[in-house]
Amino acid sequence: MDAELLRTVTTLSAVILGFVLGQVAELFRTRRTSRKASAATRAIVELEIAQNRTMLSDYWHKVIASCDSWREADGAVSYIKLARAVIKFPFPPIGKSVWLASLGNLASSYSPGALAELWGTHEAFDRLSVLRRQMEVLEQDSESAGRHAESRNDMPLGILSTLVGSAHFANSAELFAREFETQMRAALKQSFVNFP
Repeated sequence: MDAELLRTVTTLSAVILGFVLGQVAELFRTRRTSRKASAATRAIVELEIAQNRTMLSDYWHKVIASCDSWREADGAVSYIKLARAVIKFPFPPIGKSVWLASLGNLASSYSPGALAELWGTHEAFDRLSVLRRQMEVLEQDSESAGRHAESRNDMPLGILSTLVGSAHFANSAELFAREFETQMRAALKQSFVNFP
């Protein structure tokens, strides 16, 4: 009876040990797969951000190079000039498809601090696009206001439209341009170039 009980206990122990070892192996396999998926998510999100930063950096360099002097007589930056330069060049297409497709995996791929930093970067990208569009619309509205004033024949052709258009643009453009500079600084981080 003891030999049979010993055989049964040994067999049962072997089955339990085999099951436990199988579960441990599956756990290691799952962790390895999860780490690979997290690494892949981090890699493609960081590639998209790097590509966006490169395009924005090129755009910003064009904007900065477009004016000989960004300074007013008092040494302050002319944000009206900045607004006009921002509108002058086509804004780069900011990619966010990888970011949006990876939203479900981000929490497991990044620490809370890194995730907050990424979120801030993408917020800056989005805000830059919105500000650029607002300045473009403002310029179009300014031109329309100038044409409307000109159509009333109050002053010689061209003078009033220029005055009205410039005043309308200047009223809001400076605020948008200041915010644009702030968001560009947040998006580009270390590669941001200051005004000469």
